[in-house]
Amino acid sequence: MRLRAPCALAVTLVTVTASAAGPTFTDDFESGTLSRWQQSLTVPQNTFAVGPAAAHRGDAGVRLSDADASTGSGPQNYLSRDLAAVTLEYHVRFWFRMPPAASVQPFTLLQLQTPSQSVIAAVGVSSDATRVTLQGTNSAGDFTVTTGSRSLGDGQWHLVEAAIGGLATNNGRRRLWVDGVLETELTNLDYSAAAFVPDQLKIGSPSAGNGSYTGTLDFDDVRAGPARWANVFTFDLPAPVAQGQCLRATLRATTLQTPATVMNLTEQTRVEVGSGDGLVEFFSDAACATPVTSVDVVQGSTSAQVWFKSRGEGAQTLVATHPDYLRRETPLQTDAPTAVASASATMLPAGGGAVTLSSEGSTPAAGHQLTAARWRIVAGPTGVELPASPPIALSLSVPGRYRFELKVEDSAGGVSKPAFVDVEVPGEVFRPEGGLPGCSHAAGPLGLLACVALVSRATRARRAARPANRPGLRTRSSCRPSRDPS
Repeated sequence: MRLRAPCALAVTLVTVTASAAGPTFTDDFESGTLSRWQQSLTVPQNTFAVGPAAAHRGDAGVRLSDADASTGSGPQNYLSRDLAAVTLEYHVRFWFRMPPAASVQPFTLLQLQTPSQSVIAAVGVSSDATRVTLQGTNSAGDFTVTTGSRSLGDGQWHLVEAAIGGLATNNGRRRLWVDGVLETELTNLDYSAAAFVPDQLKIGSPSAGNGSYTGTLDFDDVRAGPARWANVFTFDLPAPVAQGQCLRATLRATTLQTPATVMNLTEQTRVEVGSGDGLVEFFSDAACATPVTSVDVVQGSTSAQVWFKSRGEGAQTLVATHPDYLRRETPLQTDAPTAVASASATMLPAGGGAVTLSSEGSTPAAGHQLTAARWRIVAGPTGVELPASPPIALSLSVPGRYRFELKVEDSAGGVSKPAFVDVEVPGEVFRPEGGLPGCSHAAGPLGLLACVALVSRATRARRAARPANRPGLRTRSSCRPSRDPS
């Protein structure tokens, strides 16, 4: 049984003969011709054209322009391809785009036909918001239609995949995916007849209801074969992953949903690689010396090796993209060292005293060791020279609040986020009012320390010049007293 529909004009059949093919067939239309297809043009107003207007990727796709909206008998225009014998199962995938349409009569855009011209599987759109449909017959000639939830009539590109399985059995199945997600399936189909196997592939408008649809249908990157085609690239990652560590990952062609077994790539494929937050770098070598932004998966394979290094921590995503595949994010959890900063005292007695800074409690990434603890002063009333190695013992006397920063490193090459500890020395703190250069928080810690040193010298000079008979007198200066250490 062949699905047919009335059409306005049964006029001319124009056929371009394509050589017989094996069960595996691909066409990205980059040749700029339809020489690999047979063309059936029964309505002369409708045309096929190969070019950039219909390209999902590259320079060309194929566009069917349907200009005929009247009714009549006969099939609509289509491209067909003969297939060699198929055994247990068969898969077809292609990129498809159609503009939004207010009213659409049901029509099919792909068919798999048997030698007896029965339609074993057909993908189409319904009149209900152009939702995707899966239909076909079985060995007994029973016709069934199931409808998915996705709409193809939104003007966007969609990856459409159809599969039949259980051929030559009475436990056949028919499946349909859109953008990697299973839309509808039918099982326990009677495919027991020996001749009930597909030997012809059609795309276009093989059957179009009453022929009332007008507009364009775009197809690109048609692939057909006895095994499922990949629709995403994802990463197989080692565990655990430590920040800064150079690790190997496998970039693999697979599917968004099961079954995930896919056939080898029929061409070398360059996949762009990156990360969601830009904190993961990729490399072509185990020393992580040569950065790359893409990885080649060679023809006849489904995977390639790549090395990576994360500069972030926590939850991240790795991204693999190729125009003929769906974009896929692979989650990554990166373990990084953690710094814990503490001090033997956070408030010293008046006049100052001794304090020791500690990194105790800091941890490396799992499976690694801490290799360094780096301290620095980031704010304070005066400069402080820190020891190069533990113990970090200091003597603080100038009144004010001192802020110290700690970062730890581990054997994976990871560096922690900074941790801080404050130590305060009680007493009167002078803040510059603007008469001295560099006395601004905007100048940063170094400018602030330079200002404080300059102010201290000026203060000592004023005290030395006070009149003997007025011991409590202060001369006007560019600094006012303040207890605000910030």
